[in-house]
Amino acid sequence: MQRFRTHLRNVCAVVALLAAGSVAPQAFAAADPPRCVVPAGTLPFEFASDGNRLRGFIDPPATSGRHPAIVIVHGSGTTDVAKGDGTYNGSYREMRAAFRSAGIATVVWDKAGNGCSDGRYIHVDDVYARANEIIAAVEALQARGDIDASRIGVWGISQGGWVAPIAAVRSPAIKYLILVSGPGKDFFSTSEYQAVNQLRADGVSEPEIKAAVSALRRALIVMRAGGTYAEFTKASEPLLKYPVFGKQLGITGGTPETYAKGQSPPFMRIWTTSADTYLSELDVPLLAIFGDHDIKVNWRESVRAYREAYERAGNRDLTIEVFKDANHELFPVNPKAMQRPSASPLVPDYLATMIDWLRVRDFAAPQGDASGARRVE
Repeated sequence: MQRFRTHLRNVCAVVALLAAGSVAPQAFAAADPPRCVVPAGTLPFEFASDGNRLRGFIDPPATSGRHPAIVIVHGSGTTDVAKGDGTYNGSYREMRAAFRSAGIATVVWDKAGNGCSDGRYIHVDDVYARANEIIAAVEALQARGDIDASRIGVWGISQGGWVAPIAAVRSPAIKYLILVSGPGKDFFSTSEYQAVNQLRADGVSEPEIKAAVSALRRALIVMRAGGTYAEFTKASEPLLKYPVFGKQLGITGGTPETYAKGQSPPFMRIWTTSADTYLSELDVPLLAIFGDHDIKVNWRESVRAYREAYERAGNRDLTIEVFKDANHELFPVNPKAMQRPSASPLVPDYLATMIDWLRVRDFAAPQGDASGARRVE
């Protein structure tokens, strides 16, 4: 909120100087534009959750009336949807256009403490606070006159694919899920998968990788068993020579204070949350999408977890699509895609697959009709 107050004071000061004739009009014209202006054609969206004020926007179809809506849930990391370039954790410009053309309103906002949103989480990976946000956002959408409250769904990527099922189990207002590169297990399992891929990329031999993974598992078990900081550092000592365990995953390089904080009940609850626990309780249609070159989430493990969870739930409306030569963000796997220029296309048929799936289930407008209104037979 402070950034908004500061900006307001700056604007008021400039206006006062203009009124006094002390500043030339050209100086005001050259001032920076407001920090949190939503993209052209969209509507500001603001709501509260857990004492945080979250801000973003709604990208509605051009036609009037009540539209189905899809809530966008980002992956881990920072967000800036007002200033974002449309890529991963940005404003998803390309995907919003596809949903808009299908008569669906897209809803996106910044995480607490990011971009235009106020507040903070107890931890950057607080999946439960983020699930609270989804539920609060859906409730705010239900109260709007331009949204069809009976056709609100959630799209989540990576960590967002972890958070969305938690919200869907709690909220009957969420009618479907589209999860992209969603983990099927817990943080520790995902960390191990990322570590193995990074070690291979760094040229570490397979026997050495096996030994490192064994040490990682041992260290994390010590932590989960309530081991002391000294016991944890001894168990994790073999990992110190590999940068991935420090800079990328944050497993090594901590302090007694950060270790104690990580062992506290709220943090341990986050660390040990397994996605399949919530997947097993879902009673909504689910489209799960993966890329076969995902080095961040073990997509094979996730596919198994999704299938087993829906089988336990007795829910038959599960669709799984694995795209060939696609990475974690569903960008084509090639040298350019790894650096991902903003103009780089998404993997072919990815957007069309989602739109077709939504149309079959009446969560989108029929082909050739962007109104989003239900057909009257």
